[in-house]
Amino acid sequence: MIKVYENGQALLDENKAMLDEDKLLSVFFVLDGPGITRPDSRNYVLRAERDEQVLLAMKQHPWSLLLYGSPAPADELTDYVMAHGLEIGGLLGSEAVCE
Repeated sequence: MIKVYENGQALLDENKAMLDEDKLLSVFFVLDGPGITRPDSRNYVLRAERDEQVLLAMKQHPWSLLLYGSPAPADELTDYVMAHGLEIGGLLGSEAVCE
């Protein structure tokens, strides 16, 4: 399941507990999230979920796509991004998620 957020702050508010689990890996979400106020194909915030495993994605042009969470829903996220023609511009996240 893919959830599309209306802005970066909405993702931060809904996923605060998850992002607080590893402040080092989530720092760019916290810093860049408020800057995404009108999502489009180059600036977007998504949540992918499969079997209670969550993967957050945030893209703010011109930087790389940020990924945080479980790699389990990565296929669904990739399919959604490709099907909707969203910009990727590189990946930034843990090794397990970016494989």
